[in-house]
Amino acid sequence: MKDPADKKTENHEIHSKNTMKTLKKKSRISLPGFEVSPHTERILKKNKRLISVYTKTKA
Repeated sequence: MKDPADKKTENHEIHSKNTMKTLKKKSRISLPGFEVSPHTERILKKNKRLISVYTKTKA
């Protein structure tokens, strides 16, 4: 009776270790570069400028 219980806990530990490895791999993935339309690019540049102005005035 003790053997099946031990096997279940070992499998569970192995499963949790694999899950942690998977999470670590996902956290290291960098976002791929993407293309945006000129309109979206202008909006992003404007937002960056506004954010930098806001942080400078608040600092």
